[in-house]
Amino acid sequence: MDFTGEAVLSLLRFASQILSRAVVFAVEGEAARGVGEFGLILPGGRSGAEAVRQTVLSLREPSVLRSAVERGRTYAGPSSRPA
Repeated sequence: MDFTGEAVLSLLRFASQILSRAVVFAVEGEAARGVGEFGLILPGGRSGAEAVRQTVLSLREPSVLRSAVERGRTYAGPSSRPA
């Protein structure tokens, strides 16, 4: 499935009005693939968008992302690592 289109861009634009940063994942089987972001600041001038698109996370292990998928709800809160 192609998640680079207008729907993801619209979602990110809307979210940016109320959030300081966000990452959007597409769930495909037992993995979540990063499809978009805003507000990420990475060391060394690295592109947040590129880093997110290269991210694939397993949903086999317990995690905040897995919990959100199982509940069918978004997660809003701190990450497991300090900012």
